Amino acid sequence: VLTRPLIGYLFDHHGADWTVYPGFFFFISGFFFFSGVHGVISLIISAAVLGIGFGALSPAFQTLAVREAPASRAGVATSTYFWSLDISVGLAAVLLGMVVQSVGYPVTFGIICTGVVCLAVAYYIYRTHFLKKK
Repeated sequence: VLTRPLIGYLFDHHGADWTVYPGFFFFISGFFFFSGVHGVISLIISAAVLGIGFGALSPAFQTLAVREAPASRAGVATSTYFWSLDISVGLAAVLLGMVVQSVGYPVTFGIICTGVVCLAVAYYIYRTHFLKKK
């Protein structure tokens, strides 16, 4: 909530890369910090860092999805974005819950960090080679 005005300003005035790449950094950092949580204060700080990352990534990706769709399909792009987000969060909760039982939280958060780094690289490749420049 606190970062939303800054995120919106950066996206509107400087473009998606000014919010997506820092968003990935904070998102990855938040999970990295979660892997070493030993108390309430570190948990709150980790959650805040993760929240900043998610707060930057989510509206940026939604906006990119809507921009890439024809104007007549903006509603479909928005609903598809949120449908995909809901499905992925639900599946991640189930699958990562099984991973946690096998290897514990620190390793699981390391796996998440690795996965998000891979997604950041995929975004970079997509952004630089396939996404329409607007």
